[in-house]
Amino acid sequence: REREELLKKEATHKQDQEGVTEAYNHLLTELTRKRSEWILVVDVEKKDILFCNKKELEEVEKFVEGDIRDICRHKLSFKQNILNWSSEDPYSIWEAEDKNGYFYQITSFLTEWQGRKAYAHVIMDVTKETREARQLASKAYHDPGTGIENRRYFEEYMAEIMEEKREVTLCYMDLDGLKYVNDRFGHLEGDEYIRSYVAAIKPKIRTT
Repeated sequence: REREELLKKEATHKQDQEGVTEAYNHLLTELTRKRSEWILVVDVEKKDILFCNKKELEEVEKFVEGDIRDICRHKLSFKQNILNWSSEDPYSIWEAEDKNGYFYQITSFLTEWQGRKAYAHVIMDVTKETREARQLASKAYHDPGTGIENRRYFEEYMAEIMEEKREVTLCYMDLDGLKYVNDRFGHLEGDEYIRSYVAAIKPKIRTT
């Protein structure tokens, strides 16, 4: 009888533990679904999605197959990059841009999902931050009056070329009459004179 009571207690304890685990997993699932980031878990070998916090599995499968319906706000058009991602580093942060010009920061790491070796990808929309950073960089390296790259840009660019010991041809062109235009018609006209000059020269210079 004591053995029966002991077995009964063990069975009850096991059920309680399973109930706690199930409730905990349910809570985690609900928490991840409410987050703004995408969370994708991808099988390392088969490259299929094991978990997605935004949609039910059958919808995720349609997403993987290329269903034309929007199943996320911008549609992860770089999904193939995520599915094929692999790295010797068990933890990595990288960036991707989708076909609509939105930017994402992706944190990827190796994990185990239900006994399967998998990569977890946390995908965060950083479009606003990226665009603001690019605007600030553009302001730092461009003359506000003419929109042309400034001296700071030139010095850093040349320092990079010299550090890498790349072959380069430096062409210096003097713009005649700029002081006369500034003195006679004002700096706004002088800026327009520079812009016109650059517009005429740029098409004649190769990007290489």
